[in-house]
Amino acid sequence: SEMCIRDRYPWMADSLRALGYDIILSGFPEPVRATESVWKAYVQKLLSQCGDGSPLGKDTLVIGHSSGAACALRLMEEHPIGACLLVSAYDSDMGDSLERESGYFNRPFDFAAMRRNTTPTTEDSDAVPKILQFHSRDDHLVPVEVARGLKDKLQCHYVEMGGCGHFQDDDYEIFFTKMLEFGLLWK
Repeated sequence: SEMCIRDRYPWMADSLRALGYDIILSGFPEPVRATESVWKAYVQKLLSQCGDGSPLGKDTLVIGHSSGAACALRLMEEHPIGACLLVSAYDSDMGDSLERESGYFNRPFDFAAMRRNTTPTTEDSDAVPKILQFHSRDDHLVPVEVARGLKDKLQCHYVEMGGCGHFQDDDYEIFFTKMLEFGLLWK
């Protein structure tokens, strides 16, 4: 199984390598603008360098933080994937012109497709999508109400914390712990 994650969480890469995952750490182009067309193409390029070069698939875990989470939402709409970790995620431009211009929010999200593309094939009709969302009540960029609304639309696992802001300052080992707890890792 392969995974490409942004360089914000090198401690997570180390934990996942210890489980046998192949990892590529990379910063993203246009980190301020986070343009959808550029970022999605870049993810595909990264995946072509992982393992056997396969596109997104059921052996791919997507991790997205902030604008990366917006990208992850669009990727989940279009591709069946193994699982997704969302951190400080949002599904609207929140009135911000840069977010509006990024391209992610110029059309409705297909949350049913996201759930379908992350739910294991099973006869259990109560199967929960393999999506885990983290948010902090004191996030200064993404209001907690936005995150709670997204959680309801995704019908996913959700962990709300306090004192973490926009999750930029520490190693959040709880991400890894909860990914294991909720079955997002398959090695």
